Amino acid sequence: MAFVPHPRRTVSLSSFACCAALTLAAACSDDSGPIPPVVGSSGAAGAGGAAEAGGAAGSGMAGASMAGQAGSGGVAGGAGAVAVIPFDDVVLFPFDFGTPGTYGWATDAGGGTVSIVNEDRDPANATPGALRYTATFVPYDTFGASLPVSVFHAFGDPNTATNKMLAGATRVHMWIRLSAPTGVPGSLAFFQPFVQGGAATGYSSNYGYALPAVLADNLWHEFVLEVAGTAYMSDVWRFGVQLSPATRPVVVSDAGAPGPVLDAGDAGDAGASDAPAPLTIDIDYLWLE
Repeated sequence: MAFVPHPRRTVSLSSFACCAALTLAAACSDDSGPIPPVVGSSGAAGAGGAAEAGGAAGSGMAGASMAGQAGSGGVAGGAGAVAVIPFDDVVLFPFDFGTPGTYGWATDAGGGTVSIVNEDRDPANATPGALRYTATFVPYDTFGASLPVSVFHAFGDPNTATNKMLAGATRVHMWIRLSAPTGVPGSLAFFQPFVQGGAATGYSSNYGYALPAVLADNLWHEFVLEVAGTAYMSDVWRFGVQLSPATRPVVVSDAGAPGPVLDAGDAGDAGASDAPAPLTIDIDYLWLE
């Protein structure tokens, strides 16, 4: 997918969890809405100019984004410090429909299905595609609780050397849409875009926090995790979204005391064979600035 940078309008959500900083786009997606940039590889840095006594330091500049232009050479000058090349905005996963596989995205065992679908944040995209996650939750226990499930891309794990070096990034952007059901999903308590990184003995993470009502219009919304200055962005091993199911209401006895959750099919059977209803989210334009 090839797009141009654009200005974005965001407002902060009022609540956070797990040291998260998460913002939500002020306006949901429409056909003419702005699109995050997809960036090509940067061109090679230009060579510094030849040294001259008393002159200014020569420095090469990073190539422009998109096509990856070569940087211009530095002007002639005396010896000086090496120029710091700024972090370029970059889209990590194009999610192009028709590409085999799921770009390495997966879910917890038994946590649902992952696929690439012919949908897109931008309906005019010539190469559309989005990641679709249909989440299935484990059955309620006798106290009406289920367990969270996640969809994620793992670059590696804390015990390997295959993690992703993304030092210099300041924000992680992710667009999410509730594909099904329509309206507020009753089976979802909250959801958390996240990034994890670091070593096995000292890994860190940033989990955002958002309520399902923000997705009730079934349109695209942008979420942003603040990661500037964090050590784990030098050693990222997972991006993803975690979905936490709502607790099933507990049956109250005639005496007013809460009792066990009963099977939906048999009010006399104190079990928990039913589960929170499945739901489907789409993810697109996961990019860094």
